[in-house]
Amino acid sequence: MQPVQPGSMDQSFLERAIGVLKLDRATYRGIVGDDKALGQAWVIVILAGILNGLGSARQVAKFSAEFQQRFTEATAGQQNVPEIDWSQFNSTGSQISTIVTSVIGVIISWLIFSALARWVARAFFGSTDDEIASMSRMMGVVGWAYVPALLGVLGVIPGIGGLLLFIVAIWGLLTQVWSVQAGTGLSTGKSWGAWFIASILPAIILGGLCCVVFGAVLGTAGLFGAFGG
Repeated sequence: MQPVQPGSMDQSFLERAIGVLKLDRATYRGIVGDDKALGQAWVIVILAGILNGLGSARQVAKFSAEFQQRFTEATAGQQNVPEIDWSQFNSTGSQISTIVTSVIGVIISWLIFSALARWVARAFFGSTDDEIASMSRMMGVVGWAYVPALLGVLGVIPGIGGLLLFIVAIWGLLTQVWSVQAGTGLSTGKSWGAWFIASILPAIILGGLCCVVFGAVLGTAGLFGAFGG
């Protein structure tokens, strides 16, 4: 039996995941050329969202417990202290809500980044339609780049959890850049540029909208103040 070659569309899910983690360019190219990769990417992205949500829920519960202790100590002996139901921060409903929100957020980020990466490659770096993967295939390879996020569960390891999460974050950054290169046909340097622009554009747009809304509110307040005076 012939061994499966890196990047082959006959790779198993585990073999492909290992190839992604190893930053094997042939594996990334194989993902772009595989129509089934998008379905697999959905599984990876949703799992990443669930694990991220579980981590967030754990942090919220930890923070609420610490805050409860400090609040109790600070208000000891005082009267008319408001009663707070601290259990709401560690309830099953709260945890489920956090996980669902995380999954939705990860999916939206995945879709936006995939679309922006294709647009940036074309608009800023001159990629042609022949070089850029279709939206579905771009989503497939970018979704597979979320594989390092599945290692986020290592963050619960006492003592070294923070360091491991930092390593996972850097690893995830690299897999995203590799996915951009595979899906756009850009050089490594241009792929870094496309990743950077596609990553910061949402923040710039959101910041601009906030400035516009804030300016409009101030302008309206000033107008009413002028008439009122």
